[in-house]
Amino acid sequence: LFTPGERQMLRRHVLWTRTLTARRTTDPLGDEIDLLKFTRDNRDILVIKPNRSYGGDRVGIGPAASDAEWLETIDVALSEPGDWVVQRMATVTAYEFPVVQEDRSIHIEPFYMVVGFAPTKYGTSVLGRASQKQVVNVAQKGGMCAVMVGRVR
Repeated sequence: LFTPGERQMLRRHVLWTRTLTARRTTDPLGDEIDLLKFTRDNRDILVIKPNRSYGGDRVGIGPAASDAEWLETIDVALSEPGDWVVQRMATVTAYEFPVVQEDRSIHIEPFYMVVGFAPTKYGTSVLGRASQKQVVNVAQKGGMCAVMVGRVR
């Protein structure tokens, strides 16, 4: 369905994602794998999440999970065939920001940040979200933040 150039662009910008079922497929490098074995063995680079959920609900972050929690998440996913995906974990950078306390003192706290582009016929905007949790989602107590405001002259 896609040209070689389009496939290259998708590989660079869309995280490797597979519906989590017992099957053979390709890994992020294109090598053939057993998906369940790969998922069990590569917790450090993967997340597991519901396919049709929102709000960061039930997202299992591999490096943040114990071995037992990771295996339990895989079991839950397999009990609901087609409803869960395994995905290459995105690198989400944490930056330090000043935070004002109730007593008006200021101290520094880390916030994870993600940024995206929203193209329209009027131009392209840059949108940002920030959260103190690794799942950067407004429903998980994250928030939207202004990244850039531009005007056409």
